[in-house]
Amino acid sequence: MGAIGDNSTLFLLNRLESLNLAFNYFAESLISPNFGQFSYMKHLNLSGSGFVGQVPQELGKLSKLETLDLLANTITMPYFDMIISNMTVLERLDLGFTKFDSVVFPSLTNLTSLEYLGLFGCGLVKELPFSILNLPRLEYLEVGANSAIYSNFRLYNWTSPLTYLGLVSVNFSSQIPSSPGQAPYKLLRVIHLSNCNLQGQIPSWIWRVPKLEELRISNNQLIGDPSKFFQDITSPNLQIIDLLSNSFTGNISLYSIFQRLPNLMFLSLSHNNLTVSTRASNNGNSLSMWPVIFGLALSSCNLNEVPDLLKNQSILTYLDLSNNNLHGEIPKWLLEQGKDTLQALDLSNSFFTGSFENVPWTGWLFIDLSSNMLHGSLPIPPTTVFWFATANNNFSGPINPSICDINFLQLLDLSNNSLGGQFPKCLGNMSLNLMVLNLGSNNIVGTLPSNFTKML
Repeated sequence: MGAIGDNSTLFLLNRLESLNLAFNYFAESLISPNFGQFSYMKHLNLSGSGFVGQVPQELGKLSKLETLDLLANTITMPYFDMIISNMTVLERLDLGFTKFDSVVFPSLTNLTSLEYLGLFGCGLVKELPFSILNLPRLEYLEVGANSAIYSNFRLYNWTSPLTYLGLVSVNFSSQIPSSPGQAPYKLLRVIHLSNCNLQGQIPSWIWRVPKLEELRISNNQLIGDPSKFFQDITSPNLQIIDLLSNSFTGNISLYSIFQRLPNLMFLSLSHNNLTVSTRASNNGNSLSMWPVIFGLALSSCNLNEVPDLLKNQSILTYLDLSNNNLHGEIPKWLLEQGKDTLQALDLSNSFFTGSFENVPWTGWLFIDLSSNMLHGSLPIPPTTVFWFATANNNFSGPINPSICDINFLQLLDLSNNSLGGQFPKCLGNMSLNLMVLNLGSNNIVGTLPSNFTKML
């Protein structure tokens, strides 16, 4: 759209109360100091619009602002205190990915009307004061992916009426407190504590949040038996549970989880020390008793069969069954029912056999069939895919040139198969997005096309 210069006619509209320019592109221009002329402005949204440089201190003149969104620009805010201290009626403040040269928090703790605070990925290096969690109206807090160590920021005795708590990639290096104290934890709906170096067990109060809809607590060092955790759940509204990459142990029934949580739509138990059973009884499961889900991740869960849960799923978009003891052919019903909805499929590192031709996929983005015992002609993925890996199988025959019709491919790994024929010259014309090309340990002949140099 071009830059918004200081002489733009936009600034003649000096009685504007609301301005939303989000997710446009203003040619990496500066935020004009003339935005400070909108003295009646209550809502200003410049998110994701390609602004660069410093946020002008003139924005501090907007004393009537109730919402300020500057998320996802390439900007710095050296005058943070000067700007924010005048915005005493702010209700929503989202500065995600903004960089600060100074401590940002003293002014924040005075914003008693603040309901929404977003500081994701801001590179903060100063400790977050616990007083943030005492703002009287704060419901949404997202301060994840910052490098500061929040040593005093314990989930205990806060007073803010939080419904969303986002602390992803905050290095706590400690246990979750065994009790929330007098905190109003029963209001929480979303808890994000992934990649926080958390240790010990998940305390029972987390599972007893009555309105909880989403719990993401992956990539920590948590221990315990999840089958016991699930017995403590009191929220019937849980839709997302992500326990990926912890140190949980024990045997757990997939059927019992979904029976207890009928609204659960995404479950990840991958990369723990679990053995997951997929059957309700020796007589199998009734398909009518399984809920409709959009994602299931059971990598490294000692599975011996593809879960019956996956039959008759109408909105499944993400499926990871990699690193299990799955034998036989990939069920045709799985591929057929996922042809229009599935976007990511990982069946790598198992023992699947048979061919994989004429797959009716459309719109898939991620496909990994590596390290199985598949054979026959190499399947041609949909043109939408960005990751296609079939390494360590026994696919044979030439590479179909139609593979070059994929526009957004970033990884193509066909190594360690029995592919032959001429090297497809059209690969040299593939998108500049291609970052990994591995055709090693095949029987392909010919020379590399000269137009590969255009990709460098």
